[in-house]
Amino acid sequence: MRITNRMMMNSHQRNLSRNLNRLHRVENQIVTGRLVNKPSDNPVNATRIMGYQNQIARNDQIKRNIEESILFSEMADTTLKQVNDQMQRIKELTMQAANGTESDVSRGIIADEIEELTKAIVQFMNVTNGEQFIFGGSVSNKAPFELVDGQIVYHGNDEITQVSLAPGITIGRNIPGSQLLGAVVVGTDESGNDIVANLFDTLSGLSEAIRAGDDEQLQELMSHLDQHISNISLIRTQVGITHQRLEMSLTSTENINLNLTESLSKIQDVDFAEKSIELAILETTYLATIQIAAQISRPTLLNFLR
Repeated sequence: MRITNRMMMNSHQRNLSRNLNRLHRVENQIVTGRLVNKPSDNPVNATRIMGYQNQIARNDQIKRNIEESILFSEMADTTLKQVNDQMQRIKELTMQAANGTESDVSRGIIADEIEELTKAIVQFMNVTNGEQFIFGGSVSNKAPFELVDGQIVYHGNDEITQVSLAPGITIGRNIPGSQLLGAVVVGTDESGNDIVANLFDTLSGLSEAIRAGDDEQLQELMSHLDQHISNISLIRTQVGITHQRLEMSLTSTENINLNLTESLSKIQDVDFAEKSIELAILETTYLATIQIAAQISRPTLLNFLR
């Protein structure tokens, strides 16, 4: 096949364009710090990069949810400790009132202190994490407990909100206030149904029995108080177990994201030392291509007539 000057010029023009494109691509990679800047750069790796990025984004959201739930559990544990401390103090006062040596004035003072401690318990149970009440079930925008005409009213519900630990795996992050109230059976009605008393029924009954000097009722209410204290302790144990699982899940999520980020970096991030060498080679190649093209384009008809 006869090789003409036009054929040679066309071939070098293609080589020049190809080398210039390679040079531009490497320069762009160095500037952006990324090997793939658009899907056409590497369709396979572009798909893998989007997959890694989506996984990391999902895990970041899970991580934020777990961190918020850990704060919930820490607040719940602190609150339950405070409630337990108040109830232990109420137990001490009740035992003091039940020893049979206290005067009516002393009993009145003890009853007053129990009522103040009851108010403190209500305040503790209305604790918030930011603007969210943590013991209202799914009702987080309203104080769950309210003192109305000497009676405690619960405005929350029994729902437990779930938090995702991983795709398809959830855990309840909150303790509804209804669980804190407990339910001690104090008798049966005419139909044979159980009559139950919650925590605040018991505390209210204690102060009334102390004021009235009703030692028999006081002894019965003391056993109810012990059941409520045991209930709070059990709930606090459950909160501790949940907190431990949340901490483990947070560590696992962070490790998974670290591995995903490393895998993403291997196919996305530029090795600047390697790319700098590649850039230097491409620049040399491009300049050589230009020089060769200039040599080919020099000859004219006069060169052949000499």
